[in-house]
Amino acid sequence: AIITGFGMLGRENYMLEDNGKTTTTEDENDNAVPRLLKRSASSMSTADSTIIGINYTTEDSLTIEGIQVPVGCEVNGTHLDRHGSALRCFAFFRGISVRVYVATFYSSRQFSNGTEILESSSSHNNNDDAPLQMDFTFLRGFTAGQCKLAWEKQLDDSVSYRYDGFAEDKAEFLEMIATQSMKANGTATVQIQDNTTMIFDQGTYTGEVIGKDFQRAFLSMWFGDKPVTEDLRLGLLGRV
Repeated sequence: AIITGFGMLGRENYMLEDNGKTTTTEDENDNAVPRLLKRSASSMSTADSTIIGINYTTEDSLTIEGIQVPVGCEVNGTHLDRHGSALRCFAFFRGISVRVYVATFYSSRQFSNGTEILESSSSHNNNDDAPLQMDFTFLRGFTAGQCKLAWEKQLDDSVSYRYDGFAEDKAEFLEMIATQSMKANGTATVQIQDNTTMIFDQGTYTGEVIGKDFQRAFLSMWFGDKPVTEDLRLGLLGRV
């Protein structure tokens, strides 16, 4: 059987394919980790018949805030290592801090700084089309509306690379990144491949944004001049 749903932490539904048949089951293992994500191109807007998949390396997973973080994954035959992980906290007044999600950045090579990461997605760079991936595993539940508003604010505040058409691409991204309520221990995944940014909301492929400009804009939110937080930037770079 092949798990085609995203192996969320905690009690989740998975879609299992067995000899062409699809069934639904439940995993009651609270320590489950993301294992395999596969979705055929027939369910995507891409024209070829390539199978899009993520095969996680579950051995020696790290535990961050109770979340088991895989140390690597394989995307369409390319192995990606965990480059870094970081905890996103939101500080309220009077020193109250809420832990929101664990972010993990996967890549096929080490980057020494954020500029190198942004250049890897440049429209002028034809030498490095290896995929990149970012996972965001949430520590608490949020409504779809709350998620969309939070993503919109973060894009507005932290994206340092802007271009003609960014507003339209941002609107498309927001419609795809928060299509349902986010469960506690649920994961949103953004995967960069070639000229495409693919979005998965808790294991469901929700769409893609075409163009390297948006890839660079999205990455600038984490590695650019005004990242979400400096601690996140350093953690995703693997410096902490």
